[in-house]
Amino acid sequence: MKDDRFRLRCRRPGRDSFAPIFYGRLLSVMDGTVVEGQFKIHLVVRIFMMFWFGALVAALPFVVGKAITEQKSPAHIAETALGPLIMIALGYGIVRFGQWLDLDQERDMLTLLTETLEAAEWSPPPESDHGLPGGSVTG
Repeated sequence: MKDDRFRLRCRRPGRDSFAPIFYGRLLSVMDGTVVEGQFKIHLVVRIFMMFWFGALVAALPFVVGKAITEQKSPAHIAETALGPLIMIALGYGIVRFGQWLDLDQERDMLTLLTETLEAAEWSPPPESDHGLPGGSVTG
C-alpha cells in the first residue's frame, strides 16, 4: 500500500504470469470510503505481450511481401502468411486460457474486499483506548 493506492494479488505455489492483480485506490467520500480499481496482469507481462503481438503483426506484411516479390505460387504465399497467423492465434489462446484459469482468483479477491470492507461502522469497546478520535471508524 502506498498513500491511497494498493495492489492485491493471490499467492499460489508456482509461477502464474497471467495471475490477475487488483490495482485499487481508496477514495474518501462524504459518508465513508470507496474502493475503486481494476484487475490487470503484471506490467512486464503486458509489455512482453505487446511486443510479441506487435512483432508478429508487423512481420506479416514483410513475410507475405517477400513471398510475392519472389514470385511464389499463391498457395506458397498463403502458407507463408499462415505461420505468423497461427502464432498470433496460439498467443491469443494462451492468454485467454490463462485468464480463464484465474477467474476464481478475481472472484476470491472481490469477495475478500467486499467481506472485509463491508462494515459501515466499528466502535471499540468502551474500556479500550485505540487512540481513535470519537471512538469509531467509518469504512
